[in-house]
Amino acid sequence: MFESLERSLRYFAEKNLLIDGERRLHKFYIYLKNSERMIDLTKLYGGLSKDGQDILRGMQKVNQFKNEKNYADMVS
Repeated sequence: MFESLERSLRYFAEKNLLIDGERRLHKFYIYLKNSERMIDLTKLYGGLSKDGQDILRGMQKVNQFKNEKNYADMVS
């Protein structure tokens, strides 16, 4: 699924079919990198201390708020 979305975004960016195609492609790569990082951290979750688990949950909430562009809740 991600591969086809990446191909589509890259095609649109290369052919200038989107005004901000390059920016969207760049944001997609950032999203993938953050998702991979969160998956890796989740795998380690069971071995973390209580404080480490709390920090990881906080990081996941911040990432969720960023993905939803919910900056007001992120700051609170």
